Amino acid sequence: MRQVYEALLAAVDPAREVATTFAAVHATEIERRLQPRVNEQYWNV
Repeated sequence: MRQVYEALLAAVDPAREVATTFAAVHATEIERRLQPRVNEQYWNV
């Protein structure tokens, strides 16, 4: 049980780094989802 705890604890910092990196790399797409342009869902681009 202790080994499982230590393995999960060791995964915390890398997981946070992945989340931070993902947000930085996809900032434009995330912003677009949070604040879409007027009627953007109907655009055929």
